Amino acid sequence: MSQTLSRQTKKTVSLLPEPSRKRPFYVYEVKRLISGSKNSNPLFDLGFNFYRNLEEIPRGKSLQDLEGVVRWDLTQKKWERDVSTHDRYHYHGRVSEVIDGDTFRVVIDLGFKCFTRQYLRLSAVNAPELKTSAGKKVKVELMKLLAEGAAIEFISLGYDRYRRYISDVWFRDEYLSNFLLKNHLAKKA
Repeated sequence: MSQTLSRQTKKTVSLLPEPSRKRPFYVYEVKRLISGSKNSNPLFDLGFNFYRNLEEIPRGKSLQDLEGVVRWDLTQKKWERDVSTHDRYHYHGRVSEVIDGDTFRVVIDLGFKCFTRQYLRLSAVNAPELKTSAGKKVKVELMKLLAEGAAIEFISLGYDRYRRYISDVWFRDEYLSNFLLKNHLAKKA
């Protein structure tokens, strides 16, 4: 973290409760895009409006065994059912561009060797607008922290009217929304 940022933490700031990261990665919902049709192929919902065809049902499984929410265990190469719908949308990504003090573009690993590039907006905080001098300063500090290619972990919570995905984001085990608050770079939303 930047030395200039750590010197600025003189005032005590009320931080956000940090969301739990104890969610597994690669949790998908198996669904049919044409509801009620027994003829449509089931698909994995990878998130971000991406779907992957379920090419073959694993040996010893039926379609009913896979419908609903499942997790692909990469190390053991098997499907697990012991997950809930709340476990979805937990991803790894790499920063490709910082847009402003609370928004950046990320290349996201969806699993199955599928990737997408999306805009993420930090949850629960507002950074100053980019057209202000304070906004430019916050962007520069975030660019120092999140250099191009920086690995992040995040949970997508949904999207806003600008189609940015509102997300709880961690970088090197630091919850970024609280990092901005601690360093007086943003305010609670």
